[in-house]
Amino acid sequence: MSNAPRHTTDPDEPDRDLALAYVRGELTPDEHARFVERLAHDAALRDTLDVLEAAADIAQEARTAATNDAAFARLQAALGARDTAHARTAADAPRSAPQPERRQSWLARVQDWMREHSLVMQPALTALVVVQAVAIVQLMRGTEPDTVPDAVVRGATGQCTDVWVTFRDGVTEQAIRQWLTLYGSSIVAGPDGSGRYRIASTDADARAALLGSSEAARLAAQIDRPQGCGK
Repeated sequence: MSNAPRHTTDPDEPDRDLALAYVRGELTPDEHARFVERLAHDAALRDTLDVLEAAADIAQEARTAATNDAAFARLQAALGARDTAHARTAADAPRSAPQPERRQSWLARVQDWMREHSLVMQPALTALVVVQAVAIVQLMRGTEPDTVPDAVVRGATGQCTDVWVTFRDGVTEQAIRQWLTLYGSSIVAGPDGSGRYRIASTDADARAALLGSSEAARLAAQIDRPQGCGK
């Protein structure tokens, strides 16, 4: 009898894909309505959605804390989303390496969240959050002052996975953070003289999903792609 591990198909994988599409706003109106209807009576689907949203929140806050604080502070001031003086101070302050106390607080937060949800989470979903937590710790430990991790920034200005975005008047910092996080993207430069921010995505598919999302039409007044990179 062979001792080779057997590959099994996770029966809950379609629901995870569906929940992720819901979080990203990729469902059609009919699909969205059916999903919301299922949520009302499907506890397992609600648990799946809760885990994905929690993982997205953790990733959003950690990525922002590690790489985007200065960029978002400048964006915050430009949009007038919060107190301008406070935003300018945060944007102009020198960045320092993440402190051990800060990493401990992130670890404590993840551990508390895991303890709270461990009884209702399926093994595959537990693994998802564990992987996310490890990625957060690595990202925060690997970030040096005035640098952005290679995993977040995919090359220099002009790379085809980067775009320059001019945001619409009145959009909020929170809405922009959520949009970028859902599609694995980050603000890595800006604003330039025209008020544009450079957005880096992990790959061409992620960039296409980002730009094709409903949030892009709602938040971006103009999107400029590098020359020679097609649509």
